[in-house]
Amino acid sequence: MEYTRTIFKRISKFFGCEKEEVYLIEVRHGGNQMIDEFYMKYENGRPNYNKKKRMNLYVEKSKTIIDLKKEIKIQRADGTYLSVVGKDGKSNINLREEVFGPTLSDKCKLSWLENEDGIIKVFIQIPDW
Repeated sequence: MEYTRTIFKRISKFFGCEKEEVYLIEVRHGGNQMIDEFYMKYENGRPNYNKKKRMNLYVEKSKTIIDLKKEIKIQRADGTYLSVVGKDGKSNINLREEVFGPTLSDKCKLSWLENEDGIIKVFIQIPDW
């Protein structure tokens, strides 16, 4: 993990875009929903539902949960991407600090969440998936 952070920092310094410190966000899937982005792929591109993986995102420390949700890209079976907010105004993505914990508010700042050395771990759940 430290290796990934070091590489990211060096690339940021090289391109001169290291303006604001960031958190490494580990988005995990803890349930039984078959969200293809959270599973390793076979050689033919199909998801291997026996091998999970995490989605790693780098988000500025001043951002909120809604900003994090906008960074998460989930592709539907028809090829379109899931929007953050549905037509009914409800959130299409729920994030939690624990698998069965309370849903984090969209207004919650990332700096308020528990982190270990700049790494924040959250779990994703998609209603009606």
